[in-house]
Amino acid sequence: MQMRSEGRKFARTLARKIGGETAFEGAVQCLLPMLADESSRTREIGRYELYRVGKAAVGPLVVGMQGMDPTAREEAGKVLRKLTGKRFADDANKWMDWWKRAQGSGAWK
Repeated sequence: MQMRSEGRKFARTLARKIGGETAFEGAVQCLLPMLADESSRTREIGRYELYRVGKAAVGPLVVGMQGMDPTAREEAGKVLRKLTGKRFADDANKWMDWWKRAQGSGAWK
């Protein structure tokens, strides 16, 4: 278990050095479908891994919420709350409004 954790940490550090936060965009896109999975354990893992991606996951999560089913939107809202501290639950429109304002003001980097 310790080795796997160290491997992930190394991979995240390397990806940031090579490609910055955008290096995680592909990973985020692969993780988003996990939020709609039938298995609560799969959804939990998806939330955890998206949280570990960090700020790079916020934009794709907000944009992706627009087309998600209710279960996935709820899961995305949990991740976004943890990453941002905002409490918009699964309201995709509120998240999008916040995201546009945050980007426009330069407050979210």
